[in-house]
Amino acid sequence: MSAPEPDDPQDAVVAKQYKENQSDYNAQAKFWTETYATGEGSSGALKAMLEMGLDEAQCRKALDKHNGNQEHAINAIFNGEIE
Repeated sequence: MSAPEPDDPQDAVVAKQYKENQSDYNAQAKFWTETYATGEGSSGALKAMLEMGLDEAQCRKALDKHNGNQEHAINAIFNGEIE
C-alpha cells in the first residue's frame, strides 16, 4: 500500500484502525507482512504440510517451485513431481 486511502477504504475495519490507532495498525501491518508477504513461501503452509506427515525437504521444494502455493505444492508431491 503506497498511498493509503482511509476515507475511501476497501476494508473499513483496517481504515478505522489506521485513523484511530496508528501504533496498532503498524503492528498488524508488520505481522501481515512477515506472515504473508515474505516471498519465502508461507511458513504456515509448510507447517500444515508437515502436520500432514509429508517430508520437509519435499515440502520446501514444492512450495518453492509453486511460489508458496500450498495446494499446488501438495498436488505436486502427491503426483510424484517432487522427489
